[in-house]
Amino acid sequence: MKDKKVKKRGRRTKRKILLVILLILITFASMFAYRVHQNGGGWQGILMTLFGHNPRTVQDLEKIHVLVAGSDDGGLSDTIMLVSYDPQTQQVGMLSIPRDTFIGENRNRPRPADRINALADAQNPRRLMDAVEELVGIEISYYLFVEIDIIVELVDVIGGVWFDVPIDMRYDDYGDGLHINLTARISIYKWGPSRMVTEI
Repeated sequence: MKDKKVKKRGRRTKRKILLVILLILITFASMFAYRVHQNGGGWQGILMTLFGHNPRTVQDLEKIHVLVAGSDDGGLSDTIMLVSYDPQTQQVGMLSIPRDTFIGENRNRPRPADRINALADAQNPRRLMDAVEELVGIEISYYLFVEIDIIVELVDVIGGVWFDVPIDMRYDDYGDGLHINLTARISIYKWGPSRMVTEI
């Protein structure tokens, strides 16, 4: 009899503990959902809540400007973009900067080193950041350098990228061993794996 009473008490205690834990979880979930709703709902509200913000604190946040550059094996950059994020309006803006933008001093005698993409260096990003800041008049606090090989690996992982060519593309660069020979609208092509372009 005593064993049965002890077992019953043990079960009741476990049930009470589980009930208390459940009530605590429901309370926290309700508070979280309420704050998400106050912060505008959706992903915006979830992110604001997770980072401890509310409509009042968000008003004090400034825009975030990030320099994004893609670098190749030669140390140059074909892609340079300034990405801006406004936490108050949840809007993102992107400005693409042409890789051949002139940054030298003598326009009559431009050199390859006078192009902005010559400053792309993941080990020393400050030079490129300073040049972009001077061009656009915006202070940049963060940077992101992406190597082209990473993009190739990502394309390989997802099985390639399909694309339609709107015009005939013919280009041969024997110095770099680059050859492009694509026909418009007749076929759909696939890029990948490892930079191979095949006709589908």
